[in-house]
Order: sequence, then C-alpha cells, then structure tokens
Amino acid sequence: MTAFTIFRRTIVRVLPFAFGRRGRDIPPVAPGARPRVLTAVPIRLFLFSLIVCCSVIGSAQSKQGGTVRGTVVDDSTGDPLEFVNVLLLKSADSTMVSGVPTDAAGRFEFKNVAPGAYLVRCGLVGHHDVTSAPVTVDSLHARVNLRTITLYSLAVPLDEVTVSADRPLLEPSIDRMTYNVDQDLTSKTASASEILENIPSVDVDLNGEVSLRGSKRVLIMINGKRSPMLEKQEGTFLEQLPASSIEKIDVITTPSARYRSEGKSGIINIILKKDAPLGTHGNLTVHAGTGGRRNGNVQISYSPGAFSVYASYSLRRDNRNRASSDIRSVASSADPSLFSTYADSLFAVTYPLTHLVTFGGDYHLDDETSLGVSGTFFQNSFSRSDSSHRTLLNTGGVLISEYNRSDKGYQIDKATTVSVNLLHNFGRRDHTLRIDVVSSGSPETNDYRYTNTYLSPTFPQAYDNSFMRQRDDKNQIGLEYSNALSRKVTIEAGYTGEFNRDNLDFSTEVFDPSQNVFVVDSTKLSSFRFHEAIHSEYVTYKETFGAFGVLGGLRMEQDYRTSDLVTHDSTLSGHFINLFPSLHVSYTLDKTKKFRLNYGRRVSRPKARELDPFAEYRDPKNLSYGNPLLVPEYIHSVEFGLQMNLESVYLYPSIFYRHSTNGITSLKHVVNRSTLVTTKENVRAEQSTGLELIGSADIGANLSINASSTALYEELDANNLGDGYFKSRVSWNGTFSVNVKLASGSKFELHSHFNTRRFTPQAEYSPNAVINAGFRQELFEKKLTLIATAYDLFHSLKRQYELDIPGLTQSIVSRHETRFVYLGFTYHLGSVPKAPKEEEQQDEDDE
Repeated sequence: MTAFTIFRRTIVRVLPFAFGRRGRDIPPVAPGARPRVLTAVPIRLFLFSLIVCCSVIGSAQSKQGGTVRGTVVDDSTGDPLEFVNVLLLKSADSTMVSGVPTDAAGRFEFKNVAPGAYLVRCGLVGHHDVTSAPVTVDSLHARVNLRTITLYSLAVPLDEVTVSADRPLLEPSIDRMTYNVDQDLTSKTASASEILENIPSVDVDLNGEVSLRGSKRVLIMINGKRSPMLEKQEGTFLEQLPASSIEKIDVITTPSARYRSEGKSGIINIILKKDAPLGTHGNLTVHAGTGGRRNGNVQISYSPGAFSVYASYSLRRDNRNRASSDIRSVASSADPSLFSTYADSLFAVTYPLTHLVTFGGDYHLDDETSLGVSGTFFQNSFSRSDSSHRTLLNTGGVLISEYNRSDKGYQIDKATTVSVNLLHNFGRRDHTLRIDVVSSGSPETNDYRYTNTYLSPTFPQAYDNSFMRQRDDKNQIGLEYSNALSRKVTIEAGYTGEFNRDNLDFSTEVFDPSQNVFVVDSTKLSSFRFHEAIHSEYVTYKETFGAFGVLGGLRMEQDYRTSDLVTHDSTLSGHFINLFPSLHVSYTLDKTKKFRLNYGRRVSRPKARELDPFAEYRDPKNLSYGNPLLVPEYIHSVEFGLQMNLESVYLYPSIFYRHSTNGITSLKHVVNRSTLVTTKENVRAEQSTGLELIGSADIGANLSINASSTALYEELDANNLGDGYFKSRVSWNGTFSVNVKLASGSKFELHSHFNTRRFTPQAEYSPNAVINAGFRQELFEKKLTLIATAYDLFHSLKRQYELDIPGLTQSIVSRHETRFVYLGFTYHLGSVPKAPKEEEQQDEDDE
C-alpha cells in the first residue's frame, strides 16, 4: 500500500470530523451569551494533522530504490536543453547502468536506482561533456537532486567561463513583482521596514505603517501566512525583523482567486530564508552600528538527499531616540472665534532587543510524497523611557497649567508559528495535492509606570500605571489541488479554514497617598474578546491559446465573527458570505512585449483592535478606541500594463483604478481643550486612479539602475460623517537605486525614496524623502563578504501631520534617530548552487 493510498483513506475518514458542516457548527450568539464558536477547532486541527502525519510516515518504506534527477541548461542562454544524452554510471568502474534523454524542460530522472555510488554524465553534440561528482543512493539518500547542470559550447574554452550566481533585484511575473532581498546591499544590516522602502509601489512612514499604492490597508504575510504580530504591531514587527533573514518579497497588487481576498491594495508576502541544497551550508553575519546598534544572523542547512533540515537565528539591537511636538488649538465653547492652545514636547528613548528563530525540514516519504515541518519564533522586548513637557494656555494666552509627564516601562511581544505540510505528486510535478496545517500564537505584555510633576499650579507628584495583556491565536488548515490537463491548460482548486481568537485586557491603577498603595481604577478597566472563522473555497482556470493567456478564478468566503464585550457583558455577532472573482488576461506582441489586464474584487475586514470599544488610557490627553459596529470594506480594482523586456532594459508602465465602499478610517474628536479622542468609522466611498512606471536598466557591465514612480489621484467621500468631508488630491512617490560594480568583488549601492503629501478625511501628511547607501567587498573566493551601510545620509526623514477641522487645528512633527552607520561581515560555509527555475518558483506563497 502506497503512502498516498493510506493518506487518501485517512482524509476520507478525518475530513468530516475536521470541518463539521463547513462552518455550520458555528451557531448564532444570543445577546448576553458567551460564544462557544471555535473552542474545539484547534484540537481538531491538531488531531487531524497528527493522524495524517502518522499515516504517511507509516508507509514511507513501501518504495524500493531511489531516484537521481536534475536539469540541463545551456551556458549562453540559460534555457533548458532537450534530447541531452544523460548516462547513469557506476562510480567504481564507470560502467553504464542506465541512460535517458532530457525532456523539453531539460529535465531527466532515473527511477528505482539500487543502493550504491554513481556518476552522472551529460552529453550533447556541439557541447562539452559534463560528469558529476560521485553521488550516493542509500536509505538516507533516496532522492538525489543534482539541480542545474550547465553544458558549455565547444566554441567556449572552459577555463574562460565565469558563472555568476547574481539574480536581478526585481523579477516580474504574471501576477507579482519579486524583490530579491539578497541583491540589496543594505539588506545585511537593515530591517524589513527599511527594505520595503526600496520596493516599487511600497511606502513606509516613520511609525512603520506600510502603504501599497497609497493604501495602508494592505495584507502583509510571512511565508504566505497571516502573522499574529503583524495583526497587532505591524510597525514594530517590521522595524525589528532583520532583513538578512528574508529571501525575497513578493508584491501582488491584483491577486488571483487562489489567494485570500483580504487587503484593499493587495498582498505583500515576506518569504524567510530556508534554503537547504545538497550538502552542508551556512552563513554567519555580524554587524555593529553607531549608537550601540548591533545585529547578527547565523544560518545552517543540511541535505544529504532524502531529507533536508535548516535553521537560523537572528539577533537585532536597534536603539532609537524619538522627538516630537504636538501643538493643538481648540475653539472655545462660549466663543468659537477664540482658541486655547495645548502644547506637548516629547523625547523618548527605546532599547529594543529582537530574537528570531526559524527552523524546518522536509522528508521524502517516497518518490511522490513529501512531508515538511517548519516553524518561527519571534520575540521583541524593549524598555522605554519617555519625558514630555505639557502646557495649556487659555484663549487670552495666559498659562493655565504646566507639568511634566515621564514614563518608564517595558513591552514584550512574542510570536510562535508551527506548520506541517504534506505534498503529493500524482506521478508528475504539475499534478499535485498539498495539505497545510498551521498554528500560531502571539502573547503581548505592556507594563508602563508614569509620574506627573506639576509645575503650575503646584501639586504633589501623582503616579499611575497602565497594563495591557493581549493574545492572538490563529489556526489554519488548507487543501490545494493543482492539475495541468495539458501544456496549455491548468486548473487549481482548494479550501482554507481559518480560526482566530483575540483577547485584549487593559487596566489602570493610581497611587493613593492616603493608603500609600496603588489602587485599580475600575472606570479604566476593560476586557474584550474577538472570535472569527473564515471558510474559503476557490477554483482557478488557466489557459494559453495563441498569443493570449487567461487566468480566471472565483473565491467564496464565509466569515463568522463574534465580538464579546466582557466588561459590558454583551456580545455582537456577524455573518458575511461573499464571492470574489478575479481575471488576468495577457497578450504577447512578441518576445519582448506583453500586455496585461487584471481585475479583482477584494475585502478589507476590521481588525480586533479596531473593533474594541474600550479606550486605552496610557496617555490621558490622547485617547483611542475602536468601533464594534464597523463593517468590512469592499474593493474593485483594475490594472492594465505593458511589460517590455528589451535587450538591457525592463519597463512596466501601468494604469490602475480602485473603487471601494465602507472604507475604514480614523477620526479625531475634541473631548476638552487639551484632550482628543480617535475613533474608527466607515466612510461612504473612496476611489483612486494611478499611473505607475517601473523600470530597470543595465548600462554596460558595471552599472545598473532601478527606478519606479507612482502618480495617484484620489477622491474620498466621507460626507456620511459630516459636511465638508469630501476631498480630492494628487500625490506621487517613487524609488531610485543605482548599483555600481567598482572592481572584482566590489559593489556600491545608492537607494532613495520620496513621496508627496498624503491625506485622510481630516488631515494630511507632508512630503518626505530619504537616501541610503551601501558598499560590499568580497574576499577569499567569496567566502568572506565585508559590508558597510549608511542610512538617511542627510537626516531628512521626518513625519509632519497637519489637521484643520472646525473647532480644532493640530500640528504634529516627529523625528526618529534614523541616521546611522553599520560595519560588518558575512562568512559563507559551503557553496550554494543555483536552483533550477522550476524549483525557484516553489515558495510558500499559498495560504
């Protein structure tokens, strides 16, 4: 009995238990009742994955013999070579065991190879013969993959051939733009936020908030999965995630139905490194920067053939100071023409320390079935010290109050994700079934202690503390089936179930001098629970005919949500069923030009903290709370572009249009002359039209340029929130980078990013720009790499926010310590061969 037979029987028996009736086990929640919606789901997922894993492992030894495979390509073009004569020889005496020709994709495979030591020899008329190093087939090396074998023309002397492993910085494909992080020199010392600033269409502000084509409501994933840390603290997570741990970043502006429908402007998928080629390989990276900054990364992988394992550890200390000023004028209730003035000058010092651990492995159960396990652990702990000086002047400019508020505290964020996947090939690589089970949890602890020192009028010092505890748990199971019915037709279908829990608890205590103890303030105590279950089914159909290519799809999602306002002893529930169609059409003019037309419908759901109606009182002058009545935002997007691959130039001009209803936005309201509150609301409609140009060029052998620019016209109709809340604006942003090869093994890089004004229903952000630089020197046959990087060379990066509405004006200017320098090195253990194209594209970008 094969592994897949046992696996299939297990699925038939377990699926009804795992899914119940596709979400119907989630009953409506009566007012005042406690939700019991998702209680059993994690246990079911665990049992389901355990049964599947045990079943397939038990059949792993049913196949006899091993396999030896690889791909043969031409040295000058990199194209696969067909009809190459590939011989399997005994290593001891070079006697032939078997021989096969390569197929149209340049692939070959020897099956049922008996245990022993072998050589593989490739030959083609007009090319030099190539013989591999000895390979071993045994119980531990049952699947030997020689990856890419290059044949050189007889006209090319082999001693003059230099093989370069460099990949382009930007790689376009039918539905995405891929940014190869290792080709960015600053990636060795930068954070994920800083690398994202270099990517076309992407913008990151000083608070770490990411925008894609002008919208901050973009879905960011890690290895194709939603991360609890990104749900809670997107900016903090990306600022502390080391870029050296990232392999590549995919930007998908119009995703097909295969991908989850979340994300107003699309998907940014961050893929962490996990490469495990044959043999033992590794890297050690250490960098030190100004201001006590430092970071390091160690990676190790081992793959004898039948299985592979990998692990990495990253450490990042990124001390940063922050200074900001907040000046607001509030109209008098007695005379709206008169304004009082509140001013807050803040200086903060933070000391974050981040640990990131990744691990995983793959085991080939037989020739068609493999089992994979992977995991990540992220911890960001930092202490913070703030000091702010606050004054309040009345409408006549007379000082009413003046005091200092200082803060010392710490915050600990953790995120753990473990995933198990099972991949089965039905005799060929383009006919597959994949199962993924993912479980993640993210606890967060905040503990801040405040002191108020009153200067005018004078009062005794006052003390208050705030505590926040939050935990997010996400469990997911996915099944994906893909079948290439022919060389021109492919169908895909799948199911994804997501089961999420969020717990948010906040409390405040004040010092009672009469009792000389801290007492809990019951008016500032809150508890909120959020449960969500999303069931998704999708199907896509892809076909090429003549010069046309079509990829169409339909995704159905059922979203069950329950908000439990524990403090108020009440619950709110919602159930949404939606269809999300997608269509991608391409037309090839010639080998260098291709038109693309894409359409998709998407959704942007409110997050747990946006639904939490309870205020956080860490700063009594700046309160914020969510809105449990928020509804999802729905978006239609269209994109049309022309992809041009010329001799040494790549250009992709495109125009896009996006229209949404029920947009989720922030609004500020006046509580009193020194206190503001920020809430969340749905706006009537938004629409934006953009023109984008992405390009790269190689100028000679030593100079390359990458540039992009996006011009955006936006209209925001928020008149449902009040008169005068209709706005329109033209804005643009862009990136520009230059790469110069100074000498053998030497490379210099310059990056710049800029954007013009952006707006919200009430306010706008001023323009900003930044320039970064990097230098790399390779030594000892590329075993050692020296890196120097400098960020924000002209200390130009700042955030300026201007608000002007009836009765209130506010100006906030923030500057972070963004100018610094890093020096360091990377040492390489082993040599990592380049993977063939078919394997390079097999990343974890599915849900």
